[in-house]
Amino acid sequence: MKISYQFRHNDKTLRDFEIDIAKPAPPRPGKGEWTRLSRNKCANCTLRDDQVSHCPPAVDLEEVVDAFNEVISHEDVFVIVDINERHILKDGDAQSGLSALMGLIMANSACPVLGRLRGLTRTHTPFQSVEETLFRFIGAYYLGQMLEEKRGGQPDWSLDGLHALFDDLMVVNKAFKARIHSATRQDAAMNAISALAMHALGAQLSLDDCEDELAEFAIQPAAS
Repeated sequence: MKISYQFRHNDKTLRDFEIDIAKPAPPRPGKGEWTRLSRNKCANCTLRDDQVSHCPPAVDLEEVVDAFNEVISHEDVFVIVDINERHILKDGDAQSGLSALMGLIMANSACPVLGRLRGLTRTHTPFQSVEETLFRFIGAYYLGQMLEEKRGGQPDWSLDGLHALFDDLMVVNKAFKARIHSATRQDAAMNAISALAMHALGAQLSLDDCEDELAEFAIQPAAS
């Protein structure tokens, strides 16, 4: 399964990217110094510097970050996202489209933290609201817990594990903002990571009080 993003700029520049979400790319060296694992390494990273030389999601993002090196975050762009037979179009700023693309690439990486989100790439939904993000995260998390229970494990229906995952994502996003700041001249890529972090924070803060927000999304129980 492949997902493509095309950015059409007002000056007729086209930037095209295709992501194969069938499986993460194996760890490999990056070109830029900022992709080294030891450079602004995430505090919660479990990879060892003596075994892995470069940060997997940083290497996966390198092409995109290089392509947007000179792009400012509020530049007008028209974004086309092709997902199977669906075409999603958005006229907006570079930061919004770039944030959606970078979030997809990072979730599809071989990172031990971000890789936990790989299942969400199968239902990738760019430009989603906080409510839609909550729905997808909670639905996917509960699916994982249901499968855990069927395998004889101890499921977590309290969402404590999802809170912990959001905490880990905030640590990763903070480190990546520092990474990308050292690699770019303009702010589109860095602000795209900041937007990802703020979106995740908004979802996490809503997690404990989401009943009313998500009630309209739920399949209602059968009438007794």
